[in-house]
Amino acid sequence: MEGTINLPGNRVTVGRNGQVAANILAREVVVLGKVRGNVTASDRVDIRSEGSLTGDVAAARISIEDGAYFKAASTSASRATGRCHGAVAAAEPAAVIPSANLPLK
Repeated sequence: MEGTINLPGNRVTVGRNGQVAANILAREVVVLGKVRGNVTASDRVDIRSEGSLTGDVAAARISIEDGAYFKAASTSASRATGRCHGAVAAAEPAAVIPSANLPLK
C-alpha cells in the first residue's frame, strides 16, 4: 500500500505480511508488518514484536514490544507503555533505549 490512509475514527492494522509506505491517520494503529511514513493516532500506536515502523509518531499512547523496530525523528505521547525511545532505532530488543523526551509511566 502506498499513499495516505485517513481513517480518524477507526483502527488500522498492518498485518504480518503488510508493507505500507504511507502516512496514517487513525484512532488506533497496530503494526505487525512494515510501515514507512508518519503515524498520527488519537488514541494509541501499538508496534508488535514482529513489526517495523520508520517515521514520526504522534499519539496519546505508544506501545512497543521487545523485538520491534522503531525509528523516528520525533515522537509525541502523553503516556507510553513498553520500552520507547525517540530518535534511536532498535534493531534488537536489547538495543531499545528510553529517551528523556518521552515519559514512561
